[in-house]
Amino acid sequence: MGVIESFLEVLKSGSIYVLLFIAILSLLLLIVASSRKLFIYFDTFMYLSKKQNYEKANFMANSSFIKYFYSNIFFYGYFNIELIFTILLSVLSFIAIIGYLSKGSFNYGYLNYYYGDIVEYTFVNSFIQLIIMLSIIYLCTYIYWYLYYMIEDDKLKTNEKILKKYIIDNLSYDYLYSYHMATKDNPDKYYTINNYVEEYATKKTNDPNHIDPNFETNTEIFKLCFTNYILTDTKRFIYIKKAIIDSIAEPPDRATLSTNLSKKLENIYIIANYNQNDNRALLPLDVMMDNLIINITASNPASIALVKKLDDIHADIKAGDKKVEDIRTLYKEVSKAFMDTITIYKNVYDKYSTYYMASLLITNFLLTYALLIFIYIIIKIFNHYGQENIYNVYKFRTDLLNYGIFILIAYYFVSCPIIIFGFN
Repeated sequence: MGVIESFLEVLKSGSIYVLLFIAILSLLLLIVASSRKLFIYFDTFMYLSKKQNYEKANFMANSSFIKYFYSNIFFYGYFNIELIFTILLSVLSFIAIIGYLSKGSFNYGYLNYYYGDIVEYTFVNSFIQLIIMLSIIYLCTYIYWYLYYMIEDDKLKTNEKILKKYIIDNLSYDYLYSYHMATKDNPDKYYTINNYVEEYATKKTNDPNHIDPNFETNTEIFKLCFTNYILTDTKRFIYIKKAIIDSIAEPPDRATLSTNLSKKLENIYIIANYNQNDNRALLPLDVMMDNLIINITASNPASIALVKKLDDIHADIKAGDKKVEDIRTLYKEVSKAFMDTITIYKNVYDKYSTYYMASLLITNFLLTYALLIFIYIIIKIFNHYGQENIYNVYKFRTDLLNYGIFILIAYYFVSCPIIIFGFN
């Protein structure tokens, strides 16, 4: 009882205005959070409704679910919109409960059912009761998730880190650095693996048997193959490619490329920015190798020797020869890192998609109600300072009953089916 008694003393001392300010601020923040929550969904729906974007409907990057739950983290990654939403509901509920304990009314006695406007009283108190009910539901749901599902769901973040490490560790930074040097003054310049090979081959034309160091081991060949795959696939890795290109925009040397990329990837979810439309993690290894060979033009002796080496490895991969077991193992590890993360994401989505839709419907209703309450409070404040001639609560109620109710019905008639049946 000590905490409650302290709050009651605060109220008696005249600091009720502090609580009123906190309540109005929390209400405003609730409106902002609700608006953001709905914006993410409707923005996604509008984007995927366009014909030119329809084929991207299965891009995780364009899933409002992944954007809402995993791509909108605030305050150093500890708070997402759902948690902020729950906290704001709890704060408003706590202030209302303090009013009931101190004044015998959730609205602190400003409105009375028997001695005043019943419509106004019902309008305000119904909102307060709704806030208390939702805060209990969301708080219990969040506590239940924290106790029983948080560790399991955090596997997505864990696998994201593993996947990022595989990507960072298996890129050819010599190739990326050469890519940077060739395009830094002309971002639109077309630079490919063939240009990279030609640069090194030209320097060693006096030695027809020369093989560039980046092609000496199967591991390095896989890195070139993987890097070439990411940079040339225009759909599957479009967002990851952008992160890579951005990270090499101004590298002082080759050694810092990996560090720059690591920092860049910290702020994005790989699996959310990866097109797995055909449910394959990566192309088959022999296809990736074949694409690498096709992109290299054997125009000088060194390139001819290199292509021959790659052709032999390609043949060994297709034949399942043990000589290329290292590159096959590396491919399987990287591919598994992608597939594991995709699988976990889909499990999380299947688990929470119904909750997500229900939460959006609740938010859709709560946002409009909260906006009306906020307008009502502003009108009451203006009326309190003698501005009733401008606009008063009676006119607000009349306009709401005569016009607002039809606007709200039309809005819900359009928005609710979109939430229920639209893209998630």
